[in-house]
Amino acid sequence: NDNHNNNISERSENEQVDRLRRSNQNISLRAKLMSWESIIRQGEQNYKVDHNIVHFNKNLIENEEKFDNLDNNNNNILQLNSKNESETYLSDNNNTDKISNINNSNNNDNNN
Repeated sequence: NDNHNNNISERSENEQVDRLRRSNQNISLRAKLMSWESIIRQGEQNYKVDHNIVHFNKNLIENEEKFDNLDNNNNNILQLNSKNESETYLSDNNNTDKISNINNSNNNDNNN
């Protein structure tokens, strides 16, 4: 009878030990899982940050290209302005010459 009781108590101790072992394994697996999840979350954050940096850089490059275009446009406008000014100056001089020629011819006509 005692032997039988001993067997039962030994078996229940073994079951308790097994239960504890399984529980510890579960805890350790859960901890590993949580650390993997946190690593994955960190990776996702890093990916988002990288993604944002890529977009930011792309926008910067596009803005620089726009500024370059604006600079080119400004230079073109400046060149056109100076061309117009010089043409206007030439045509003004030309007109002045014509007027003075007309005046001279008028004077000549008057003199004759």
